[in-house]
Amino acid sequence: MPHNKDQHFNPQFYLRNFAADEKGRSIHLYNVARDRCIFGASIAGQCSRPYFYGKDGRVESGLAMLEGAAAPMLRRMITERKLPPRHSPEHGLLGQFIAVQHGRTQARETEINEMADKFGKHVLRKHVKPDLAEYLDNVRISITNAATWNVHVAAVRAPVLFDLEYKLLVAPPASYYIVGDNPVVFLNQYIDRGDRRHARAVSAATALGSRGFASRGLQISFPISPQLCLFLYDRDIYKIGPVGRGAIDISKDDVDHLNSLQYINSHNNVYFAGNGQAEYVKRLARSREPRRQAAFGKFEVFKPERQGDRWMQLIVMGASDPTFVPHLAFSKVKRRVDKTPTPGVRDPVIVQIVKDFSDEMDKQAKPMEFGPFLARHPLARSIRPF
Repeated sequence: MPHNKDQHFNPQFYLRNFAADEKGRSIHLYNVARDRCIFGASIAGQCSRPYFYGKDGRVESGLAMLEGAAAPMLRRMITERKLPPRHSPEHGLLGQFIAVQHGRTQARETEINEMADKFGKHVLRKHVKPDLAEYLDNVRISITNAATWNVHVAAVRAPVLFDLEYKLLVAPPASYYIVGDNPVVFLNQYIDRGDRRHARAVSAATALGSRGFASRGLQISFPISPQLCLFLYDRDIYKIGPVGRGAIDISKDDVDHLNSLQYINSHNNVYFAGNGQAEYVKRLARSREPRRQAAFGKFEVFKPERQGDRWMQLIVMGASDPTFVPHLAFSKVKRRVDKTPTPGVRDPVIVQIVKDFSDEMDKQAKPMEFGPFLARHPLARSIRPF
């Protein structure tokens, strides 16, 4: 077998945290399409595809380095139930790992290709002859090496997540976390549980979503073991547990809600550790099946508007609108926060710096380190404190 042919979009070390055996070689799974549990599947064969990130091995090697650094950090979080201190090197590593894990999955590849397909066909229907347009439904437009592009974009955007606060959510006895093949779930209770019609109107007007890296009110759920879930959140909007406490106990209902998010956002499979959890996973899947996305990517075309001597048409592309926005009892919107949810960005300054960093990398056509770039950027002193 060629070197690095089977390339994983969920790290094997991560899936071993949910292993069904002591040696960490097997795992139980529920396959969504077949509505069937499979026991003792090989971890080595899960969440992988031949040359998913390309045949040159460059992205795969970079991901292996990131995983090698992140694995002991997550292991300490699980065994000690302690989080990396803010402003520490592991704080940056945690944000980088979360960002890249969110971008590297097959679900994200599907999302970007669905948007490319819809956008390409929309443009072609506007410009090709009518007798050709009818054949567009018989073809599929996609991006070559979409997974590689997603990893690059996620890695560059990672510093935008550094301002988020983070906690460990401890499941109560007899409850446990499951994990999907798209395990980093973005949500936003503040926007999506509020006046959603108002939020969407503002979103359409400003082309801002509620679950982007920089979104005001962003939350991120990421199970790291059957007992622990890492939860990142906008500290200006939410209060979660006592100040200074890194791990908090949550209710069974909240665990069920977070598990529902794993199922709804999964692409093909959901994984679990214990034989006795199979019936729970099946019940959860059947109750949440109507909430699963019909498509991973959103493509909305708004009515053209005249602006001076030109006509302008807004097209919004991004992740699909949420179909399930749970009430999480442990996450409270702070009293001083305006209860009229308004989409926006947490810190426009860091967004601009990251954009400038991305532009400079494209100009130089080579990898760069963000730290030195940030240190010499004229807006560096204006970033809100992490």
